[in-house]
Amino acid sequence: PSKHGKGGQSKRRFERLIEEAAHEWYKKVGNSATDCFLGKNIEGILVGGPGATKDYFLSKEYLNHELNKIVFGTFDTGYTDETGLRELVSRGSTRLSEMQLVKEKNLMERFMKEVLSPKGKLATYGLKQVEKALEMGAVKQLLISEGFEKMVNIEEGTVKKLGELAEKSNTEAIIISTESEGGVSLQKAFGGLAAVLRYPIN
Repeated sequence: PSKHGKGGQSKRRFERLIEEAAHEWYKKVGNSATDCFLGKNIEGILVGGPGATKDYFLSKEYLNHELNKIVFGTFDTGYTDETGLRELVSRGSTRLSEMQLVKEKNLMERFMKEVLSPKGKLATYGLKQVEKALEMGAVKQLLISEGFEKMVNIEEGTVKKLGELAEKSNTEAIIISTESEGGVSLQKAFGGLAAVLRYPIN
């Protein structure tokens, strides 16, 4: 609501109504976030808003405490409609990229740990081996190098085919960028394609 210009009791009452309206709005936003995000596979949340509103929203715990743990940034926005959402994504893009690189790094570290393990049974790489593992439903995470289809001897449509196999077995497919050391290793040492397995295969 707009600010009230009159003084005295009328002004105080109007300010109280504004506070109550804001409180109800924050509650509504918090409840909507819980309904949309809690219990889902959400990696992180961006919170945006004009001025101090976003910080007040978080500090007063309107957002569910489990969701609060995965808030990785607050950003100023000049709008509160869809334009504001686009503004938020634009301003948070650098943070989103950083987060993706961290996720990719952790995935590659896990893969390398399995490859270097004396048992070495929960990782595989190379097109034929990965395809076989996907067809068996044994792949937990499929790691595909960025630009995989541009590599030598890789046919166009291969990534689509791998994606369809992954979808059938509820496998998480991740495109790994070549901007990190792990991403370069995936491309150069493992043929651009690797998998972390659910269980050992022969």
